[in-house]
Amino acid sequence: MRNKWGLVSYFMHNREYFLKELQQIKKLGFDGAEIIDPRKFTLSLSEIRMGFKDNGLSLLQIHLDYCNMADPDPGERSKAVDWYKKRVEYALKLEAEELLFHVGGQNMFFMTGEEMKEAAQRNIECPREIVKETRETGLRISLENGGGVKYHQCPHARKTLDAAGKRTG
Repeated sequence: MRNKWGLVSYFMHNREYFLKELQQIKKLGFDGAEIIDPRKFTLSLSEIRMGFKDNGLSLLQIHLDYCNMADPDPGERSKAVDWYKKRVEYALKLEAEELLFHVGGQNMFFMTGEEMKEAAQRNIECPREIVKETRETGLRISLENGGGVKYHQCPHARKTLDAAGKRTG
């Protein structure tokens, strides 16, 4: 498999600029582009998909906003899981190659080793539930940020990640 090269698209709030930007990305010789969460903008999913197809570009990645999968409250985690599942639907409709999740809690600080272990576990359990729907699709899921968990400093992280099993993409 050869590497694909792309740029980030920032103009999804304006249809004309978005389409011009995709044309420029193609003209520069790139294979595709990354977009941020498409539901933040006024373009429809079909307009986004057609913009990529009409320009012969791949949607390399959808970089999602943040929703806290490491929240200690099960109800809040359930809301986050539902939110991310909806983004998986968008990614599949847009024929995206990869979906980037922000995990953890930007406003949460896990201070003790036990808190870090629990947060790392939640950051594995929630995506595992979400990606069940992507297993046969080819959509890759990536995780970014750790909600205060510094995985390289957390002795529980490696064990938790190993327990999660093989990559899905």
